[in-house]
Amino acid sequence: MKIRILFHACTLFYSILFTLNVYTAHAQRDSAFFETGEKHFRTLCSSCHSAHQEIYGPMLGSISKKRKESWLIPFIRNSQEVIRSGDAYAKALFEKFDHQIMPPFEQLSDQDIKAILYYLEIESLQPQEYLNDAAIPPTSDSSVIRGKQEFLDHCSMCHFVHKESTFAPALGSVTKRHSREWLISFIQNSEKKINQGDAYAVHLFNQFDQHVMTNMDFLPIEEINAILDYIEFASTVDVAYKGKLNNVEYKKQAAAQIKKVSSHYTIQTLIVFTLVLLSVVFILLLLTFYIQVHVYLTNTKK
Repeated sequence: MKIRILFHACTLFYSILFTLNVYTAHAQRDSAFFETGEKHFRTLCSSCHSAHQEIYGPMLGSISKKRKESWLIPFIRNSQEVIRSGDAYAKALFEKFDHQIMPPFEQLSDQDIKAILYYLEIESLQPQEYLNDAAIPPTSDSSVIRGKQEFLDHCSMCHFVHKESTFAPALGSVTKRHSREWLISFIQNSEKKINQGDAYAVHLFNQFDQHVMTNMDFLPIEEINAILDYIEFASTVDVAYKGKLNNVEYKKQAAAQIKKVSSHYTIQTLIVFTLVLLSVVFILLLLTFYIQVHVYLTNTKK
């Protein structure tokens, strides 16, 4: 009995130790990964792209949750090759941005590109700039004016145009990523699109912990189009104000966000580890029971 108690105590101790080591390793690795990605992004990408604004290319907020890594890596390395392969999404994006050719980055390794995507993942949640949607300038476009009010009334509880929220992706450049027809049907009833097996809808649903977006089928199509007009207009506006966070403060906030993301991955690792551990314990208990029965039967025969 004492041996069994000691065994379980040791198992618990090493489980906790393993969890702490995994958590620390994730946070340290991810901080270095983030800094590598930031350096590559600012050197190679920032003249055409931002995580919070559409410039010459689409806004990249939440990009790592909008597209799979297996698609993003080859596209970033050589977008023209992906377009020539007939990829429908790549072709549509190329056309929406007036056939502007993104330069190839074949010098980047897979790890370099993954670091850029990780930087964008953190930056989407924890922007270096102070963002202020009130900075969006007035416009005479009646549809955009109406769309802004509709967005504030029906969308702003969960969505931002220029950054990611806990529940939903950044919406910048969404009208250039998908057709109006697809967007309207998704806004009206996203759950229906998911249940129909729409690949992008299912992917997005899973990326945001299967949060179901409220159906907006009560909105007339004209009002949904107005919302999309507003998002399209707002995507191109630089909403940063009061300059950037100072580097020390930004690194501090980014580190906090990295820790949060790392803890999510650590929990997943812990769940897997716990299941494996329970399986091992179960097998050991069965083995112990078998040995005890064997010893008992042997003694009985004597």
